[in-house]
Amino acid sequence: MGTHTLDPLGKAEKVFGPPTEIVEGTSGRHLYIWKALNLPTIPKGNGLLVVTLTVGPDGSVAETHWQQRG
Repeated sequence: MGTHTLDPLGKAEKVFGPPTEIVEGTSGRHLYIWKALNLPTIPKGNGLLVVTLTVGPDGSVAETHWQQRG
């Protein structure tokens, strides 16, 4: 049995679940957005947690950002 490793986008989806929104850019990049008040895998906080991954045309994650609102 071989080992299975997830790409960074796959890891994010495993932790956060399916993205709330996916926006396609004009350069072939995509912005994956998660917006959540409560995620079972993240410690509870106050307000809204927003996580974004910018994914290149080849599927590689170019940028990652998170922000807490509220």
